[in-house]
Amino acid sequence: MSLRRKATVLAVAAALLAAPAAAFATESTPSRYLTQRLDWKPCFDQANPPPGLPPGGTALECAGYTAPTNWRRPREGKDITVAITRLRATGLRQGVLFTNPGGPGEAGRSFPLNFLAAGQQAVLASHDVYGIDVRGTGGSSQVSCRPTAPSPLPDWRDRSPANLAKFLAVNDAIARDCQNSELGKHVNTEQTAHDLDLLRHLLGEHKINYYGVSGGAWLGPFYATYFPHRVGRFVLDSVPDVTATWQQLLNDQARAMERRFRTDFLPWLARHHDRYGWGRTAAETGATYETVRARLAAKPVEVQGRLLGGADLDMVIVGAQGQQDYFPGAAANLALLKRLSEGGPAAESAPGQDILTPDPDSQTGTALSIVCNDTPYRGGRAGTIAESERLGRRYPLMGWQKIVQQCMSWQRPEFRLPEVTGRGLPPMLLVNSVRDPQTPIEGAQRAQRVLPKGSPMLVVADEGDHWMYLRGNACVDARVSAYLTTGALPANGSTCAGEPMPDPAAKPRPPFPAIS
Repeated sequence: MSLRRKATVLAVAAALLAAPAAAFATESTPSRYLTQRLDWKPCFDQANPPPGLPPGGTALECAGYTAPTNWRRPREGKDITVAITRLRATGLRQGVLFTNPGGPGEAGRSFPLNFLAAGQQAVLASHDVYGIDVRGTGGSSQVSCRPTAPSPLPDWRDRSPANLAKFLAVNDAIARDCQNSELGKHVNTEQTAHDLDLLRHLLGEHKINYYGVSGGAWLGPFYATYFPHRVGRFVLDSVPDVTATWQQLLNDQARAMERRFRTDFLPWLARHHDRYGWGRTAAETGATYETVRARLAAKPVEVQGRLLGGADLDMVIVGAQGQQDYFPGAAANLALLKRLSEGGPAAESAPGQDILTPDPDSQTGTALSIVCNDTPYRGGRAGTIAESERLGRRYPLMGWQKIVQQCMSWQRPEFRLPEVTGRGLPPMLLVNSVRDPQTPIEGAQRAQRVLPKGSPMLVVADEGDHWMYLRGNACVDARVSAYLTTGALPANGSTCAGEPMPDPAAKPRPPFPAIS
């Protein structure tokens, strides 16, 4: 290639990567980013695949590429690495499917394995399916955030001035400790969207198809707003309200979590009183929760070398509401805590999922960076106290916890995400359950109103799970896969029936093997 021809190609490539004028004016992208080659290698030992890998999982390939720390100043600062995976199309290839598991900030390289585990052969035949560890997490350049949870957790229902001051001090300390790197200032939705578009360019693709869950369903519409000409078939599963701030989104979870707890979890727990001993009606199980919580708040118990109090009990319950597959493990842990609160003997080990499993360091740091960098926090210290008081009185399971607000003290960089309007974009498919505790359907409906005209919502009735596609609901799987492979959208308001509540003996599906 002649030097003139090469220069022309690079200039065109840089223009294709530039954001729309309405977003921000970017400097030209240095050629070293645009001319990278992706060096694909098997993610797993082909001769000795790890246990838990679904059939076909050894086909997963790993690679990485570099991007600027700051896309607004791509010629300044250090390069970062973005780690990716790929399952190559097994049939007649239609295009690429980027995936994001949400969090925000959850590592995504293993996510394509879900298509194998769910048997979505049509999608796998027609698409190269990509998993991505977004900037800040997993195998990509990481941000570090190591908030140390006190033992036991302070009780957010204790509204004494001294206890409130303790929470506000913890907010300050976590925000300070998590903002410990230059990269952290640039871990946000805007920068990640540009990382994704660089990957699109490196793959030589004109458009991408996309499947995002939760935080991934937040990222998708913003990528589309920055790069409207790159949008193919987009699926948004468990949809955040993209017209709101992260502060509003997270506070709104208190209401949705209470609904899920009261409507689904407590009645299920009552149906299995003989196994868990929490009461034979939803009212009785709710009363038992308050009784056990009060005992633990007054006298914490030791489990796995750590003291657990009333707030820890809240966290055990909250952590299980997103997927009903987690109900049995959480209920077993509740039975253990109830017995310990009554002075009974401890089990040799916790019978459910590990009560104390922490979030990986980089995922915590990435989540906080995205949430606190993306949108401003309003209210300050007094407003935080008042809002947590209001939410706690109405939605006690999670409302009091809203005193924990690291973004209150975050030194947020000066930038503004563009408004999502949907103008000039093809329709997207939305999927949401009616009692999702993390992305409530009311917020998904508000998002639908600003997304592209004609974007339908597939509603999962009598269901409260968060993340619906690839989770065993045959109706959801069929309709989403049909859209990804053929472009056929269901009618707006189409419904799928929810899945039956779990058997108490059921266990959550184990995680896929780690990718080194």
